[in-house]
Amino acid sequence: MPVGVGVVAVGIMSKTHLGRISETPLFREVVFVNRDGVDYWALSLEAYAVLQATRPDGPRDVDLARFRLVRYRVDWGRAMDLAEALGVRDKLEAFCRQVCTR
Repeated sequence: MPVGVGVVAVGIMSKTHLGRISETPLFREVVFVNRDGVDYWALSLEAYAVLQATRPDGPRDVDLARFRLVRYRVDWGRAMDLAEALGVRDKLEAFCRQVCTR
């Protein structure tokens, strides 16, 4: 969402914690970015990796391809810390192996 639009309420909810929808440590991962001269609020790459790793039917091919393009920009240690806090580190480790071995 472009910042210039006005006040935007941001809530990050996830089903990654104990299978229930609840607020997660990911709400602290909303970051301010500038792309092509437009300011946006977005999720960090690390938080997005955790979300993709914990999709109910597994990561999609398109998500694996996207993360292969930016894998060197992801702080995988920080992503692992987020996943650990959610109890889904094993899923992120599997996602990371799929992203980083091709």
